[in-house]
Parts: sequence; C-alpha cells; structure tokens
Amino acid sequence: MPRTRAKRTYYRQGYRPRRRKKINWRRIGLFFLTIVTLTAIALAIYFILHNPKLAVKKIKVVGAEGDLERRLKLAVAPIAINRNIFLIRKDKIVSLASSELEIKSAQVRRDFPRTIVLSVKLRKPFATVTTQNGTVFIDEQGIAFKKCFNPETCGLPWIVVGGGELRLGQKCSGLVKEAVECVAKAQDFGVNIHKMSVDPAGELCLNVLSNFQVKLGAAEYLDQKLVVLEKLLDGYPDLFNRAEYVDISCPKAPAVKWK
Repeated sequence: MPRTRAKRTYYRQGYRPRRRKKINWRRIGLFFLTIVTLTAIALAIYFILHNPKLAVKKIKVVGAEGDLERRLKLAVAPIAINRNIFLIRKDKIVSLASSELEIKSAQVRRDFPRTIVLSVKLRKPFATVTTQNGTVFIDEQGIAFKKCFNPETCGLPWIVVGGGELRLGQKCSGLVKEAVECVAKAQDFGVNIHKMSVDPAGELCLNVLSNFQVKLGAAEYLDQKLVVLEKLLDGYPDLFNRAEYVDISCPKAPAVKWK
C-alpha cells in the first residue's frame, strides 16, 4: 500500500489562528440572578405600595384637644386617609400643622399598619395684649397666636397699649414690645403684674394689684427702676395696702403717695 503524507497547513508569516473563547457560565449565571433579584424587589415594592392593608384609616393627634384637634384632623385627612402609609409626606403634614398659629412645633410618625400620629407642641401664653385691633394672647417670643375675649379673668398679665397695633401672627414691636419686655423683667424681679397700661407717649404704668399702681415713665433704665421698686417693697412689706401708687419714673427720686 503506498504511503501517504499528512497534509501540512502553512500559515503566512505573522498570522496566528484564533482561539475559541470559552463561555463564562459564571458571569451568565450572575447576570440572570441579578435580573431575577431586581424583579423580585420590584414586585415586592409594588405589592407593598398597593397593599390595601397599608392604607391609612386613622389620624391621631397628640398635644391638642377640642376644636384645634378637630381642625388638624380635617386638614390632614385629604392627604392621608386611604393613601398608602409609605407614600405619606410627613413634611407636608408638618407644614399644614404649623399653619395653625397656636402650634409652636409639630412632628409626624407612622404607626403601622394604618395610623398617622401627629404630635404638636402648643405655644404657651405669656400675657394678653389689648391694642386698637383687639385683645390677643402672646407667647414668650411676643407672637400673637390667639384671640382673647376676657383678659381680666384669664390669670395672665394684661397689657393695654393705647394707639398700638398687634394682629394675629405678628410679633410685638414698638410700644407693645417695650411693654412686654417690661413685664418680663418685672417678673424676673419677683413682681407679679396684674395689668400694665401704656399711653401713646410711651409712659408705662404697672398695676401690681387691682388698686395699686407703679408709674415707671418711659421705657428707659427699666432695670434701675425695678431695683428701686424691689427695695421699696423690701423696706415696706405692706406698701400695697398703705399707698395708692409709687412714682419711680425718676429712679433717683422715687415718690410714694400714701393713703
């Protein structure tokens, strides 16, 4: 049988045959696993956001009662009731609550599965102020937040400013601010103010009791004037009963009108 020679394959110079790429099954497996995981997450999120068992059915208000509590619930209901609890915008509810002048601050939390809890902190009344716009409650920052219909019986210092203006939502300024600062300083000195009146010229007059007056004059050197008043009360403990008024508009020369 004649011999046959094996064929030789000759390649031109510089040419190398291509190698077959191996299939990276691990990478393909990770790719499909990632797709499955993301799909499962998307379905879970869809289920959570469309689950009727997570729809808000109740709004609870903590820190407010009566008419204010009712107004807060009515204001929050349109953006919360029957909506998914995860889709509730807490900042919007806080903004709605803060629009009530009586509220100083507000916080919102989710009480799963169906309740939104609104916690509010109310402004603390410091005094009542009567101006040509009416009588209002003010807080320690001097902000008017609520109307007052009977300042004589509410148990707070009553400030009457002739010619002054103060509307709800405004902060005290001008004569009203000076009067409020005077009341605050008097309380720091231990003097309980029943009523304070300020005339259009800015003259201050305190009513420590219903029938005893302390004339302070202009709102200058208040600290000195109150120190003089404190010394007078220390020297004459029954001053309220023995005198009609004390004039310390000039702190260096106080005057007392005895009964």
